[in-house]
Amino acid sequence: MKNRFLNALCCNKVDRPPVWFMRQAGRYLSEYRLLRFKSGNFFELCYSSELIALATLQPLKRYDLDAVIIFSDILLLPAYMGLNLKFVDNFGPIFLNPVRNINDIKLLNDIFPSKDFNFLLKAIKIIVYELNDVIPLLGFSGTPWTLAVYMIEGKITKNFSYIKKFLYTNSSVLHILLKKLEINIVSYLCAQIDFGVKVLVLFDTWGGILTPFNYKIFSLNYVINIINQVNLYKKIPFIFFGRNINNFIIEELKSGNLSLDAIGFDWSLNLDTIVKNIPNNIVIQGNLDPSVLYGDHLFIIKEINNIMKICYNRNGYIFNLGHGIYPDIDPYSLELIINTIDRYKNF
Repeated sequence: MKNRFLNALCCNKVDRPPVWFMRQAGRYLSEYRLLRFKSGNFFELCYSSELIALATLQPLKRYDLDAVIIFSDILLLPAYMGLNLKFVDNFGPIFLNPVRNINDIKLLNDIFPSKDFNFLLKAIKIIVYELNDVIPLLGFSGTPWTLAVYMIEGKITKNFSYIKKFLYTNSSVLHILLKKLEINIVSYLCAQIDFGVKVLVLFDTWGGILTPFNYKIFSLNYVINIINQVNLYKKIPFIFFGRNINNFIIEELKSGNLSLDAIGFDWSLNLDTIVKNIPNNIVIQGNLDPSVLYGDHLFIIKEINNIMKICYNRNGYIFNLGHGIYPDIDPYSLELIINTIDRYKNF
């Protein structure tokens, strides 16, 4: 069904829930691992328009997906703002010059997407041409809070001491950084729209390390600002996904203070609870635990059916995992998900 994904995002009736996966272009695919090997390292892959396009489209050659998301990394934005980003094998990304004070913030640049991200925008143009308007391309960014966590910590630790010290001893300076990120994220997302993305995703990976009170002040308010400013530029659907923030978001929605197109949920909350508390005009996305895919086929099908019993006939539901695909997942498990959901077509 053409535009099944976009119809679901408008809460229109579809023949079955659309499916896509976070991290659907990644290390679980042998063809991706070969592409990454040939590129030399992860960030070399991220900076090549042709390789970005190849990586983005690889899952579509295997699976009957209803959307693809641009292959990139949320940390490229702070890198182009002036932080020295390095990828360490078997560890992950680190910033060699993390933000630790107001002077570090003053040194940060504002991005010029047409110049700084020409490689990404060119890739978007290639992918949109290849998709030929059959399924939509999703663009994305991290939220100001999540990017600030990476920028201040330099690397991810267990207790997030640097960002929390900022939060509780120098919050006014932290807001300066968050505002600067907000401005640059808006510019970054608008450029993605110009080159053809149909939907935008905001990832708030580290929102869950905040208290509910601070979450609204230091994360959610900036998310609202970004969505409002981008929609002034061009109205486009947004999907918002945060980890370990389910209860925060539900309370905000129930209070009437938050208006979103779609919300992705992780697996820490029962979908039945979500459906009962989320207004019908807001799209729900999620929330199969990625670890379920380590199970045998009958177990995986059972877990999918448990979700579908709750959501399959809801206008405005998108099937996804509750987080990204793990690198050691059997690729056939994704095909099993799609085939299982396809049995609900016109159910």
